[in-house]
Amino acid sequence: MKNLKLLLLCIPFLTINCDDSYNVHNITFESLAHDLWTDHVLVFEEIFKLMPISTILEIGSSKASKYLAENCINLVTYEIALKDLFNSIMPPFIEINSKIKPHFPFWHIEMQTLKDNVNDANNLAQQGKNPLSNESSYIEEIKHLFDKACEYKTFDIIFIDGLHHSDQVYKDILNSVFFLNINGTIIVHDCNPINYFTQLIPRPRMPRSWNGDVWRGFLKLKSEKEDLEMFVIDIDHGCGIVRRGKQNLITKWDMEYQEFEKNKKELLNLISVDDFINYLNEK
Repeated sequence: MKNLKLLLLCIPFLTINCDDSYNVHNITFESLAHDLWTDHVLVFEEIFKLMPISTILEIGSSKASKYLAENCINLVTYEIALKDLFNSIMPPFIEINSKIKPHFPFWHIEMQTLKDNVNDANNLAQQGKNPLSNESSYIEEIKHLFDKACEYKTFDIIFIDGLHHSDQVYKDILNSVFFLNINGTIIVHDCNPINYFTQLIPRPRMPRSWNGDVWRGFLKLKSEKEDLEMFVIDIDHGCGIVRRGKQNLITKWDMEYQEFEKNKKELLNLISVDDFINYLNEK
């Protein structure tokens, strides 16, 4: 674990929705696939069709967790609650635990409430500041959490939908490789932002959707790591795929959004779902 620094600091921004929409019988693959907030299940579906998936690490629970629990032997879900976000995260977490979890006895789901030092670090990151400019003790707190989550385990799929800041995404991907099975896949959400405003750092009050500058952290790795294979599927705000392999490095990653938007197809290696299916079939 010595290479583990800060893995998947995930503060999901969930909508409070304590109603019948969490009824397990209403959550179908079709309903998830037609929802702009959960249609990333289409990416998982193509992977599930072609290879057996035993273990998935998911940070942040949602209705789509039900679909993952149906399709793997060992789903490990951690909801991470910071003090400032606890009141917004707890209601949907209770709904998932009371209405969905009882149908899946082998699904491990747990909420972890982290200490104030992690809360303070997140607040700095939300302001576009380096959390390490304050102090670094929060790194050990996060490390302890993921030592627990990943003890004696590696994963076929790791789904990263965490803190949407480029520096954090960069660390998340690098450290996730450490826990990935030989033929495993990392899926990174929010790599293809909707527009200029949804990728601003710090997060603006409006619009409701926020992708952050995940794209910039993804590109940084595409400029450095020849031993990874990286591309983005053009679905659900951009689902980045990271696998062990080979790639030609890009020469520039730190750019203004306007330049990225103009060249994102080539920079991200943006492909369609059909292209992804063909890719899997060739593998």
